[in-house]
Parts: sequence; structure tokens; C-alpha cells
Amino acid sequence: MTDELGPRIPILLGSFLHVFGLMMTSISKEYYQFFLAQSVCSGLGCCFLFYPGKFASPQLRESCLTFASVIAACGTWFLRHRALAFGIMVAGSSIGGVVLPIMVQKLIPKIGFGWTMRAVAFMFLGLLIIANLTIKSRLPPARRPFKAMELVEPFTERPFLLLALAAFFIYIGGFLPFNFLILQGEASGMSPNLASYLVPLLNAAS
Repeated sequence: MTDELGPRIPILLGSFLHVFGLMMTSISKEYYQFFLAQSVCSGLGCCFLFYPGKFASPQLRESCLTFASVIAACGTWFLRHRALAFGIMVAGSSIGGVVLPIMVQKLIPKIGFGWTMRAVAFMFLGLLIIANLTIKSRLPPARRPFKAMELVEPFTERPFLLLALAAFFIYIGGFLPFNFLILQGEASGMSPNLASYLVPLLNAAS
């Protein structure tokens, strides 16, 4: 979609899905509601905001200009210092990983889970309005005919399939323990107050 239309439409769509998913999380009561709201809707929104339609036209692929909606737009503006630009940009995820756990932990006892999720969603909405107004690509979209099979064909290639499977297991192995980090810290003798900062500390290191 980024290759066909440029970054603006994927970012707009991702902004809506991400914020809407968090708002729906704030009113969820049952497990399936949390799953649909936060994992599916909000997660899909994150994909539109960050992850790739990576393989574009040969000219763009060779020059490594298309990664994701935001990454693609950033990459088109830099040649000499592209790696530095990418580094500064993706550092935002670590900053969010420091701020958000502390924010959520401090707000839940004061205003409850529902309003905490809404506060996070409103903060994201404000930041995403800025992103929607400012992010654009220097290069025009490729504008080539859309073929649905192009989304499937890479999975018939063994190297790509192995890469996708490896990434799947790396993310499960790398991020699933985050859910148990605080409990493990407390079980190992850390004070609950200090253990609650383990996730922000880990994200700061990343």
C-alpha cells in the first residue's frame, strides 16, 4: 500500500485503528474483547504505522528506500546519513517503552484501568495527528498494478519462509518474557517498587 499510494493513507488508517483499538480496550470486560481490541485492531494499526510493504519496484528495492510507512518516508529523504536518521527514528519505540509502563503504572491506581487506556489513546492521537500532518515521502508512489498473489508468492520461496518463521520465534522468545519480568524480579527478592521499573529499564537499554 505504501508503494502504491505513498505513506499518507497507511499512516492515516493505522492511526485510526491503533487509537480505536485502545479506546475499545478501555471498555473491554471479557478476554475475547481485549484480544480483538488490543491484539487485533490496535496491533493491525501498529503494522500500518510501522511495518513493511517492504518489497517494492526493483528500482526502489535496490536503493533500499521502502521499509514501512514511516521508515519508507524517512529513507527517501536521506542518502549519506540514512542509518543515523533511522536510528534516531526507531529510538522512539524505546522512549515509548520507558514512558508508557511508568505512565500506566502510576495512572491505574488513581483513575482506573479504563481511563488510563483512554489517556494513552488520547496521547497517541495527539502524536499521530502531528505524524499525519508532517510525514511525507520525497519520491512519488510507484503506481503499479496491484496483484494479490504478490502477497503470497514470497512464502513459496524457502529463504523468505525460513526468515519469516525465524522472526516469529525470535519475537515470541524475545518479547513474551516481558510479561513475567516483574513477577520474576519480585520472586528473586526485589522490592515491588523497584521490580515495577524493570520493563522501563529494559526498554531504555534497547
